[in-house]
Amino acid sequence: MDVEEERPDARFWTSYDHFMIEREARAIRRRELVALAIAVWRKVKSGTAESLRHAGAQPQKVRLEPR
Repeated sequence: MDVEEERPDARFWTSYDHFMIEREARAIRRRELVALAIAVWRKVKSGTAESLRHAGAQPQKVRLEPR
């Protein structure tokens, strides 16, 4: 059985078929975009924390000496 034989003939597609294909494509693009945004956010967040550690950022120390 050839791959071409298994593929549906686009000449017989209904408006609903086209609608569902576009709907699935939008869902796939949305998932990819969300995954990309999450990956970028994690990279920025970890990079910011890493840069603060390398910059010598430390919490302020409380002085207990009387003036």
